[in-house]
Amino acid sequence: MTTVSSSELLTRLAELLKLVAAGETVVIADDDHAIAQLVPPDPPKENDGNLRGMGSMKGSVLYMAEDFDDPLPEFEEYM
Repeated sequence: MTTVSSSELLTRLAELLKLVAAGETVVIADDDHAIAQLVPPDPPKENDGNLRGMGSMKGSVLYMAEDFDDPLPEFEEYM
């Protein structure tokens, strides 16, 4: 864990962000009191098989009938 003062934060921001990206926590202090933390994001959760991710079915429709969106004959009297 790295600790920096609030006054040196802006001058070292790029360096500190690289540390956070590498998994380290950076504490920002003011007058020897912690006021904030830069922490790495949580790792993505593994898909347990119950939920599909966005776009997981992309490309899975191999055939679509030309009349798939035509009105059904059963509903002609309502139209």
